[in-house]
Amino acid sequence: MANFNLDDTKIPPIRIKIVGVGGGGGKIVGRISKLFEGIDTIAIDTDVQALRQCPVAMKVQIGEKITGGRGGAGCDPEKGKFAANEER
Repeated sequence: MANFNLDDTKIPPIRIKIVGVGGGGGKIVGRISKLFEGIDTIAIDTDVQALRQCPVAMKVQIGEKITGGRGGAGCDPEKGKFAANEER
């Protein structure tokens, strides 16, 4: 049986990233970013206004050609799908 000494073991730091998609997802990661330190939060949305109001460090706007950058996908899953695929 092997004996392990945890003091000798190099444990890499844990990095947690949480991605919120859409208006609701952006609000959730915004709240998480205020409550917890050390967690990378990312918001992805078609609505540039929602992204401006989101308090996360990394924001990604998708689907600008499809939505015009205003109003987002309007809770239309097909429009959201096209917006996400536009960025491929």
